[in-house]
Amino acid sequence: MTFLRKSFVLVTAISFATACGDKTDENTDDTDTTDTTDTPGGTSTLESFFPENGATDVFYKTPIEIVFGQDESTTATVTVTSGGSAVAGTTTFSSDGETAYFVPNADLMPSTTYEVAVAFSGGKNASATWTTSDTGAVVDGNTLLGNIYSIDIFSGRITEPAGVGDLLGSLLGDTPINVLISPSELNGTELTMRGALGLEDNTQDVCSESIDFPVPADYSSSPYFTIEGLNVPISVQGITLTIDTLNVSGAFSPNGDAIEGAAITASLDSRKLSGLDIGDICELVVIAGISCTPCSDGTAACLDVKVDSLVAAKVGTGGITPIDLAAVEANPDCVAAP
Repeated sequence: MTFLRKSFVLVTAISFATACGDKTDENTDDTDTTDTTDTPGGTSTLESFFPENGATDVFYKTPIEIVFGQDESTTATVTVTSGGSAVAGTTTFSSDGETAYFVPNADLMPSTTYEVAVAFSGGKNASATWTTSDTGAVVDGNTLLGNIYSIDIFSGRITEPAGVGDLLGSLLGDTPINVLISPSELNGTELTMRGALGLEDNTQDVCSESIDFPVPADYSSSPYFTIEGLNVPISVQGITLTIDTLNVSGAFSPNGDAIEGAAITASLDSRKLSGLDIGDICELVVIAGISCTPCSDGTAACLDVKVDSLVAAKVGTGGITPIDLAAVEANPDCVAAP
């Protein structure tokens, strides 16, 4: 299944997943916090921790989230400690009060153990303990030039649209959707990168245009980078989709063999889709309570998809080959499917 056909599946899945109200997170803590004691909000439960209890490779910028079975916005308290010392940060809640977010004031330390303690309604307490990976120390960008990294964009947590992650995963199966990125030049704190679609064997798809990001990645917080692409066209087998904005971030591991904590935000322009007869995407998803957002030109015609907690493995060296539309059309092996 191609990237674009999977994009169609994504749009369809959004309606079903949101309508079903699915909010299950695969990173569920193994501590049983269910209690049958009646509380003003009903039975009081803590459903999951993220990161999960016992994890040993947590990203140093990872979001800390706790999912409850009821509104805890005025009841729950979250405390994060390391070695007995409190970690300064702020706790906020989702609009329904059922998810707590703890944001540290500073990045977590690499190779360090943390404990998250939660007190919530019904006089209950729960905790999770996990350890960060060794990623987080400064990495010389010159050692990364030419490395090619492959990100399977649906292998992480799909956090937006809410509730779509589990259903989408079951629909897509094990077939990866790969985006390749490669640093090509370092200028101070600016790291120039090129992107491309990858095939299942992590080689570059020569029948798709490479992705030329309009500005270099911000590498001022080494080993962490952020990069943005605008109006990224993807054309495969007669189907064309434009990603209005594509944001990629992550941090290079100490030896440069992976990108950890990678996150992708893609804003799909519903007006620039051809080759699939699925009608107006924005009208399709609105029945599930999802609204299209403004594209870069201000028109509310874009559908936002956010994926985090991705790991991109190094799959080669030598950089990504620049390919434009003319090169694709001139390649006899790139024939659009009937």
